Amino acid sequence: TSPGRRVAVKVNADVRPALGWTVFGPVTANVDSVWLYSVDDLPHSLNSVETVPIVRSGLKDTTKFDARIEPIPGVRIIPDRIILTVPVEPLIARKQYVSVIGKNVPNDYTLITFPSKVEVSYLVPMSEFNSEPYVLKAYVDYNEARHARNGKLKVTMSLMPELYRNASMTPDSVEYIIEPKRAQ
Repeated sequence: TSPGRRVAVKVNADVRPALGWTVFGPVTANVDSVWLYSVDDLPHSLNSVETVPIVRSGLKDTTKFDARIEPIPGVRIIPDRIILTVPVEPLIARKQYVSVIGKNVPNDYTLITFPSKVEVSYLVPMSEFNSEPYVLKAYVDYNEARHARNGKLKVTMSLMPELYRNASMTPDSVEYIIEPKRAQ
């Protein structure tokens, strides 16, 4: 006879993909809230419930799990089970050529690098493969040229988007020439 209370469902899941795959997107539930019924008054602090912990690894495809709601003594939960969907996608290799930019170069000098571009390789989720790649930047620091002993400068990358995985750069250092700018 009690009217009950509708509360949010929190997903308690630790899901990990297999090597070469990624969980791409949030773990979703088929319902976002449940009804709580009790003979006694429900505490006002009770505004959400959690699923029983789910731990899975080695996922190689989008997977659905039947998850129970963590029981609360003296409380009936409707529904007491929900379906969780974990979006899993394969990772695909992608390459991009990025120009090397000199930073901290005085206005009266020019820094030229050999090669002038580096190849950046990374993995992206399959659904993102055909999307326009993010603009990446590669830098060499003029201030490091004074300390360079082998005639090469280390190349550093701009921040990579979170969806780019296992990024690597070839080459990781470049040869350089510093020339004074000619007066015009």
